[in-house]
Amino acid sequence: MFGVPLAFSDAQLRRLPNSLVACLTGATAAAVLAVAIAAGDAGPAWRAALAAPAVTAAYFSLYALAHGRLGGGDVKLAAPLGAVLGWHSWSLVATGFVLSWTAAALFVVAMKASGKDTQPATFPLGPFLIGGTLAALCVAGR
Repeated sequence: MFGVPLAFSDAQLRRLPNSLVACLTGATAAAVLAVAIAAGDAGPAWRAALAAPAVTAAYFSLYALAHGRLGGGDVKLAAPLGAVLGWHSWSLVATGFVLSWTAAALFVVAMKASGKDTQPATFPLGPFLIGGTLAALCVAGR
């Protein structure tokens, strides 16, 4: 529900609004908790709860190493996306990460091949993170 406005905002404005990311994070946490309680199985919820900070830490490391080429909004967006993928499995977390970054890299290569300049400092990564997450879920049949 929040992914589409986030993707459009990042593509157009080069920003992921904190209010939308916070709503997505809260909605994801509430959904994980509600489904875990309804199912009576805490295993997926624990995996989601561990995947969210693990993916966020990975993105924060990239943020620290990229020197301004990865935005803080992308780091914040990693938590709910990691939780959603983590609910299903650790391999899906890795698949989502790889699909997101592969799609972004292919886009940059296509833009450079077409002669258009893609400035890394303003490159909207959010749509690729959201799209990679959705693609990973589709590939896994979830």
